[in-house]
Amino acid sequence: MFSCANENKKIIVKPEKNTEKVINRNIDFITKNIIKKITTNPKVELDSFTRSKILFKQFNISNGTNNWTYNTEFYENGILKEKGLYLNGWSFGKWFKYNKNGKLISEIDYNSGKIIIGENLNYENLILKLKSKSDSLLIEKFGKSFFDNHIKLNAERSYWYNSSNSGNLLEQRKRKPKEVLFKYSIIENDTIIFTPIKIKFAIESNFIMKQVSGVPNRYYNFKIDYHKAYEIAQKNGFGIKKHNNEFRNQEYLNLFYDSKKQSYYWTISNIPETSYSETNNVKIRKGIGKSMIINCENGKVTIKDFSGSIIYD
Repeated sequence: MFSCANENKKIIVKPEKNTEKVINRNIDFITKNIIKKITTNPKVELDSFTRSKILFKQFNISNGTNNWTYNTEFYENGILKEKGLYLNGWSFGKWFKYNKNGKLISEIDYNSGKIIIGENLNYENLILKLKSKSDSLLIEKFGKSFFDNHIKLNAERSYWYNSSNSGNLLEQRKRKPKEVLFKYSIIENDTIIFTPIKIKFAIESNFIMKQVSGVPNRYYNFKIDYHKAYEIAQKNGFGIKKHNNEFRNQEYLNLFYDSKKQSYYWTISNIPETSYSETNNVKIRKGIGKSMIINCENGKVTIKDFSGSIIYD
């Protein structure tokens, strides 16, 4: 059960719960419950603006680790055009679109990567054939149980390309794709998600896998899950207190893949202090603290000095 970030897109969340129950919960219930909590929270910030004659009303709230936005859009006649949730800038759960008469014309489940109501995407058989090849590779390297429970295709971040245009897997293709890029997430639950796996196919190679990253060249036994890693971190003094400085995001568990070592690692830092320097009109803020790295296969822990810095113009 996990979270991963190879795109510098961190999605780390909610208090620890029975994750099996979270994974199996109905996405309609999850989405409605989150929307209710956002819109009724006294700390919610409402951002209202008009773009191309469409009125946007966005309800924003952050809990320190996650930024949630409930997005609603309205036609000039006041009819709802679209509604849905963003989690840290990415679509979450179900999104709905309506025409100017209020009729539902599109329903997309971003958590499952499926269009429930909407237009034909075209070349879907090709996409499914390539996805089947990707799935088979991941099952071979991680095992079927791990794949079924902790690896999920991220359709919104997966793309097709041809000579005239491109789009994600949930957008219509008018011509046959020349390349298809699948991105998979390793998940802990619905909101702890990391996306380090990429598998690319190209027509020039007869749609044989052209590029693969985040997939070991051997069977990988992923033993240290998010909760085990968090326990290890706390026993070593990490993740207990978040410091209010520029490096605060580094004090949450993250997951990365080392292609040279063909292994996954959890990483977390403790950065209580920072230093500031200026050289040749270049301003540098350095973090002072420690970083811990946990091998996901054997649990081996390495602690070293934090080496991060930020350069300001």
